[in-house]
Amino acid sequence: MLPSTSNAVAGPVVIVVDDDEDTRLNLSDILELDGMRVEVAGTVRELFERQCWDEVALVLLDRKLPDGSPEEVVPELQESAPHTAVIIVTGYADIEGAIQALRCGAVDYILKPVNPAALLASVQRVLRRQHDAQEIARLNNVLARSEEQYRALFENTLDGLVILDDEDRVVAINPAACARFCSAARSLRGQHLSSFQVSHGGRVRPAQRQDFFAHGRNVGECQLLREDGLAIDVEYRAVAGFAPGLHLISLHDITARKQAEERARQSQRLAAIGETMAALVHESRNALQRSKACLEMLTLDLEDRPDALQLVARAQRAQEDLHRLYEEVRQWAAPVNLRREPCNLRELWNEVWIHVTQAQPAAAVRLEEQLACDPSGCVDRFFLGQVFRNIFENALEVSPAGAPVALSCTAAYSDQGEEIVIAISDQGPGLSAEQQQRIFEPFFTTKAKGTGLGMAIASRVVQAHGGSVTASSPGGATIEIRLPKR
Repeated sequence: MLPSTSNAVAGPVVIVVDDDEDTRLNLSDILELDGMRVEVAGTVRELFERQCWDEVALVLLDRKLPDGSPEEVVPELQESAPHTAVIIVTGYADIEGAIQALRCGAVDYILKPVNPAALLASVQRVLRRQHDAQEIARLNNVLARSEEQYRALFENTLDGLVILDDEDRVVAINPAACARFCSAARSLRGQHLSSFQVSHGGRVRPAQRQDFFAHGRNVGECQLLREDGLAIDVEYRAVAGFAPGLHLISLHDITARKQAEERARQSQRLAAIGETMAALVHESRNALQRSKACLEMLTLDLEDRPDALQLVARAQRAQEDLHRLYEEVRQWAAPVNLRREPCNLRELWNEVWIHVTQAQPAAAVRLEEQLACDPSGCVDRFFLGQVFRNIFENALEVSPAGAPVALSCTAAYSDQGEEIVIAISDQGPGLSAEQQQRIFEPFFTTKAKGTGLGMAIASRVVQAHGGSVTASSPGGATIEIRLPKR
């Protein structure tokens, strides 16, 4: 390789390959005057002595060289320097030669004697095409990186994102949104917006465009019904036409926040009730004790009058019922401050079962257990024992003599992790649809006597453990407790 014929430091590198020195100098002068850096070679061997081809934009190649033809040189160049273009320069004006040169990969064909203007026009055209191709490649790389970044953002953001077309059909949905709907992306793509169910004021209906994109409603809160039937609270933001023909709905799950707010409101209400009941119990205790003492003294005076004694006994029972009512309300309204510890739940419910059956020996009911998992967890023994006691007492009251109460313990998995599921079933008359809905409400009872606070207390305790409790009636009544295993 001959040295560069110019001291220029800017512009593209062009290599002139010709075995005629005058031609090399002439071509070099023309190109250098146009601001290019020129290197020259007299043979193919000299050309390929160059080690680095990164800066070489163009090779002007003589068609008749002593040690190689364009048909041999151009393919080799394309392999070692694919970004370098080749223009054939020759004194032979034959069409077949031109076609052959272009077929082997050359970008142009120039005849000698070289016209400087035609040469520069051809070189500039090739360099401009190269520059455009490089810019397109650069922009494609920028676009690819940008798309990759936005795809990563779309796939990994914690908020659910749903993209709709002009016909309100899902064209893209991210994993977070799939989790909101409890469904796979492939089953949601292509679905119409109306296939999603929303709840407004307790009424479930298909989603509509105006729910999200109507004027003044592009930001708000609503309830979505998942495929598994559960309703979740979401905070949404809708952007119409964020791209041509595309519309975006973002969904932020606020179910946990709503539940926390409801628990806070419930705690405030319970605290107020608790304070009221504590004051009421304190003020009424003295009156109840005085009346109890008076009734006991009256009993001594009426030993010979059995009819009067029966009335006194009824008054005493009414006092006991009133005192028990005060205590249950106070207990229901009191804060549930858990003291968790590792516990074998089977030992706990068997201990409670023994105490309950000893208090009701006439029931003659047995407990049938079915264990399908390790019945251990981290719970408050006292409070959870109270839950088992309330459920067992209800079961014993409604079960026929000798009928079993069934208890099953299984493992399950939810969004919060592994759970222990304890189902307690009796063989009583069961629960109506209304009773299943309201059994955990305070002061709602299915018994002729009772305050209706036992199951409300059970629900509070289970919720304080981070679990849930539900009622169903496949035959008798079944109370299902779900507790996190942690």
